[in-house]
Amino acid sequence: MILFFVYLYGLTIRRNLGHPFEMSSALLPALALLFFYIGVMLRHTKKNRFVGIRTPWTLSSDSIWDKTHHLG
Repeated sequence: MILFFVYLYGLTIRRNLGHPFEMSSALLPALALLFFYIGVMLRHTKKNRFVGIRTPWTLSSDSIWDKTHHLG
């Protein structure tokens, strides 16, 4: 998360210094990597009520929790 926000800050500074570029084309790869990393980290979460896919059936069993987060 810190690297993503540092990158976003750098893009903002660069744009405000007068270097024209397409912000969306510079930001989309970083967003893709951020979502990929969140998906990888989601796979390793333990069953809890704060982080993850929290539905009644995923909270009912550890194996269902693991399968759902592996698919997610």
